[in-house]
Parts: sequence; C-alpha cells; structure tokens
Amino acid sequence: MSDDLSLPPLPAVSWDEQSQSFSKRSRKRGRNNYQAGNSSPLRFNSSDPAIFSSDDDPGLDNYVEGRPKKRYVGTWFQQRPATDADAPNALLQQRKRTLTRDYDSGVFLGSDVTTDSEDVLDGLEMPVLPRLPHLDKRIPLSQAEMAARQKIEECLDRGNESVDLWSMGLEQLSNDTVERLGQIASIPVVAKDVAFLPKEPELRLFLSLNRLSNLPGNIFDLTHLTVLSLRGNLLAELPPAICKLRNLKQLNLSQNHFLALPAEFLDLMQPGGKLRDLALFVNPFILPEGCTKSKADGEDETSLSPGPRTAHRYIGQVDGSKIPRYLTQWLGRSPVQISDSRGEVLSDFELLLESETRTTLPVEVSSDQFGLAASYAPRAASMGFRKQETKPSGVPSLLEMALRACYRSSQIRGLEAYIPEGPAHLRELLQRASTQKDMGGLTCSKCRKTLVVPPMEWIEWRELRTSTIMHRPEQDVTDVVTKPFTNDVREMPVPFLHRACSWNCGPKDLEKNRRWFLPEGYVSVEQVGPEAEIE
Repeated sequence: MSDDLSLPPLPAVSWDEQSQSFSKRSRKRGRNNYQAGNSSPLRFNSSDPAIFSSDDDPGLDNYVEGRPKKRYVGTWFQQRPATDADAPNALLQQRKRTLTRDYDSGVFLGSDVTTDSEDVLDGLEMPVLPRLPHLDKRIPLSQAEMAARQKIEECLDRGNESVDLWSMGLEQLSNDTVERLGQIASIPVVAKDVAFLPKEPELRLFLSLNRLSNLPGNIFDLTHLTVLSLRGNLLAELPPAICKLRNLKQLNLSQNHFLALPAEFLDLMQPGGKLRDLALFVNPFILPEGCTKSKADGEDETSLSPGPRTAHRYIGQVDGSKIPRYLTQWLGRSPVQISDSRGEVLSDFELLLESETRTTLPVEVSSDQFGLAASYAPRAASMGFRKQETKPSGVPSLLEMALRACYRSSQIRGLEAYIPEGPAHLRELLQRASTQKDMGGLTCSKCRKTLVVPPMEWIEWRELRTSTIMHRPEQDVTDVVTKPFTNDVREMPVPFLHRACSWNCGPKDLEKNRRWFLPEGYVSVEQVGPEAEIE
C-alpha cells in the first residue's frame, strides 16, 4: 500500500476581491483586508446578503473567550465585516413591518417580527369599492323579508318543518332567503325499544296572501317540499322548474294572474306522481275560441261540456301508487308562434301572453272526441310565416349560443355593464336571461335543452279529471273512476304553454285521438255501475 502513488495536493485557491478573480492565496481571512468605507460589489444581488458569525467559518481564528463576535456580510466566497451602514440590508435592526393585504388573493400572512395580530388588523383598511363595482350590486332586503328570514331561522332552530309566511306583505323573496329552507332537518321521535331510523323532512311552505310577482328559483331546489301554497299573490308566470318538485303533494295556485301553466307541470301528473291536492282557480286562463257559443245566438248550450263519470277498468288488482290522482286529456292546440334569436316574431300568429286583454286564442287543431272545432287556418302562400319561409333549425344561432354561455356564468347580472351603447337589444336579452335564471331557468318542453329565446311557442288545452281507485276483489277487477275537475265550462280547458328549441321538438299532434294517460291494460267504460257504486 505504501508503494501506491498518491495524487498531488490541490492548490489553495481563494477569491480575490481586488482583481475579481481566483488566486492561490490562503483562504484564511485577513483582518485588515477590508476598510469600513469600502463599497461592496454586491449591489447587483437581488436579495439581502447573508450574515455570518466569526466562529461559523472553520478557517477563522479560534474563538478567544472574552472577545466579542464579529459579523460578516456577503456570500461564502465574498465576505466583508458588517458595519452599521449595512444594518438595514443585513436586518441587524429589526423594525416593525407594515403589512398590506391583497383582498382578492385570500392570503394573509405575518412574520416573526410582526406584533400582535389585533394591532396589525387595526391598521388595515378595507377598500372603499371593489375592483369591479358593477358586479357587486346587492339589493337591500325589505322589512318584510327580514321578518321572513327571522321566522325561517326560528324553524331551523326548532326543527319545525312547517314554514308559515302567510300575509307578511312580501313583495319579493330572494334566493338567499329561500336557500336556508333546504337546511331544515326532521327531528325523529326516539322511543325505548324502537329502532332509530332517519326520517326525511316533509317541508311545508305557505306564501299565501302576499304580493309576490315572481318566484325565486331556489324554491324548486327544495327536494323535500311537500306542500306549497301560493294563493292570493300577483304571480303571472309559473316557472317550468316546478317539475323538479317530485315530492309535492299539495299545490295551491288559486287567485293569481296566471294565463297558462308550463307544459313541464304535466310531469307532476305522470303515473307514480305524488300530487294529491291541486287548486287552480280562480285564474284568468286563456280559453280556446269556440268553447262556448255566443249568447247572442239565443243558445245557452255549450259546445264543450264536462263529460260524465267514467271508469277505466283493470283486470286484477292494480297498485294504487302508480295511478295519478289527476288525469289529463288533450283537447286542442293553438297556432305556433315562431321567433328569431332576438325575440322578434316571424309568424303571422302571435300569442301576446303579456297582453291584459287577451282572453281567448284561435284553435288550429282540435280533438275529434269533443265539440271543439278549429277556428284558424294559416295562409298557404306564406306557410304561416311573416318574414321568412324557413323552419326553425336545430342548430342554434351565434347569438343564442352566446346567450346560453352568458346564462351559465355566475356573474350574468353584471355582464350588462360591458355591453356598448350601440346594440340595445343585447341588453334586453341579457336582462331576460338573468330574470329567467333567477326563476329557475327556461327549457325546451320536449328535450329539456336550455333556452333563452324559444324559437317556437304554442298553447295546448287539456281537460283535467280527478281519479278515485276502487278495488273490487269479488270481481277481481280495479276501477279507476274519474270525474270532472270542475263543473264550470270556462274552467274545463286548462292551457299549457309549450316551448320548443327547433322544428323537431315542435307540435306533432300525436295526441289528437289519445285518451287518458294511464298505465297500459285498462278498458274504458262509460258510467260503470249505478251512481251509488261510483261514489
């Protein structure tokens, strides 16, 4: 091992500050190499120079007890003794820092040299206005809504599932107020020797005798809502989102200003639906022309009259939960209104649903099973179109796609401020989309695609009937007995407003000769049995 050659020792190399190069001088630091006033070439460094103690470097002299330590500033290869002039850069004198916060970042950090957090927060000032002031428009709450919020909070604290906001003078109800209702939980009864089972809440909301002109969309997100009373308000439109309330058992829409109901309302009357108590009148529903004969002709009879009680008989026993409480039958429909993306009507026919004087509409197609006759025929030359002969396409226009994109934005209410002064119709369309979003949205009645301006709209009238299930075990049959929903002829045809996104979702008139929407396997029999048996 001693015969093995060893590598030559490495030369001692150190950094020469004078020549800004490496030299062969010893790394041992001399004590008189730097002057107090000598300027350091560290000004190009982006951060504060490091601070080292005199006993941190093994190349320094051994520590002598009683000698004060010296501090050096600079990098490991370029150090010099620290002076008072270097104290601000070397953090030798720690001063109280003044903190500022970017309120949009959501981050607030202090350091070890900061004082108590209370003193720091006291010195911070909130900005007077947000960066985008037009996006922070908050509608102040009225005294009536503040009282309604207090009642809702009391119901939350007590676990009360019945929220009574009856006759509180409410003119508007915000989504934030209604959103709290979704947090109501049912408090189960705990008894001895009884298994604990969580119970789904059955929310009941009473908004009767107020002055509400529109409904917040968050009402239709309350999946546990079973009772909803809107009687005696100023409502003129029922949002299509009503179809999302699948657990609704009681609904009161009487004494409002409804001209028609959305077609999505029929989803609550499908087989398996839970709706058992419905109040619709009195409302100024649109009637079909010709449903009643003119009294000037000296005739009091009506061409539409409630039919007799009927029974739809099933062989065997039928599950009563699959039979809806309310049955509907198609009577007829109005002509179709066709509009462009800007909302301008292109067809010869207009619904004019916002007109206060419109009480009847012509009938273009009617059922063969009733006396209601068609009273409207479009001109063959124009095919019912006023300004163009093309049918609404399934491909949306660029304007409609832009409106749908704005509809999906969470800041749709502030987008109006970005619209220039020129195209005034864009502001109106954005306001329309914002209003629709607040009320739960607007969709195609068939494919449920989101709409802002429906290309096609029309009215379909249906007769409503209530059903009663009568099991006859001795005959092994089940009779679904129906009776008229109302005996007033003017209340018999209930209008339903349909909207379509294109011609493919338009009216097909397939229900012209269709009877009641019931599960398959029944036989319709007129006036089954004596009157006493039907009761």
